[in-house]
Amino acid sequence: GLASMGILFFLLSYVVPKVTRIFEERDAQLPTMTVVLLAISGFLSNYWWAILAVLLLGALGVRLYTRTPAGRLRFDGWVLRIPYFGKVLKKVALARFARTLSTLLLGGIPLLQALDIVRHVVSNMVLSNAIEDGRNSIREGHSVADPLRKSGLFPPLLVHMIAVGERSGELEQMLSR
Repeated sequence: GLASMGILFFLLSYVVPKVTRIFEERDAQLPTMTVVLLAISGFLSNYWWAILAVLLLGALGVRLYTRTPAGRLRFDGWVLRIPYFGKVLKKVALARFARTLSTLLLGGIPLLQALDIVRHVVSNMVLSNAIEDGRNSIREGHSVADPLRKSGLFPPLLVHMIAVGERSGELEQMLSR
């Protein structure tokens, strides 16, 4: 995506202005969309430095915002709602959650301690908080699956496999699947 934007910027700020000269020399009547494209191209070629400054300041602002706990939580929630990419990132994080928890449990780490470790492995704060809720639920004597189901973040299949693994005593094997 970033490469595509770079190519588009190059075309609009460098190539199109060169073609614009040809149109100006012929004094041709241009369609409205072409005039709009030429206006956008002129803006990009004249004010590229302002656009770059706004992008850099925006990136710096997002970086500073995500350093606060509330900002990080909101940003991570927003990331999960991005079309397509949010779903992919969520699946990657949940696969990491299941794989790491399975490995820790197979290694003999107690469930509460393993969940605490896994909570830090998952980089998304929203998912990490849901795992923490599951951990607290276990501490109070409840199952792991119920708070994960209630969070709405974990796919039903994963929650079902965790519930079956808890009931059968084979949580490690279910998570590794």
